[in-house]
Amino acid sequence: MSERQFELRRDREASGSTAEATGTDGKDYRRPTRHKRTGYENWRVDTSAKIRNKERAAQYRRDTAPGPVITYNLRDTGGGLSTLP
Repeated sequence: MSERQFELRRDREASGSTAEATGTDGKDYRRPTRHKRTGYENWRVDTSAKIRNKERAAQYRRDTAPGPVITYNLRDTGGGLSTLP
């Protein structure tokens, strides 16, 4: 081979790790890596989380608010609680 052919062959060769990770079907079988979020993506996630948290907090306040106080006298009802207003 000429020097040019040898350089071309060397440049086109794949490393051993690449050959190990690629199947005969051309699929990459390396372990997947997680995508790093961009600043914009983080901003969008934080904004929507704040909105959801605000809605959840409002619903929690409604659900845990004390109920109305009902006063009654057991002497008037004869000791029974079934006639509450």
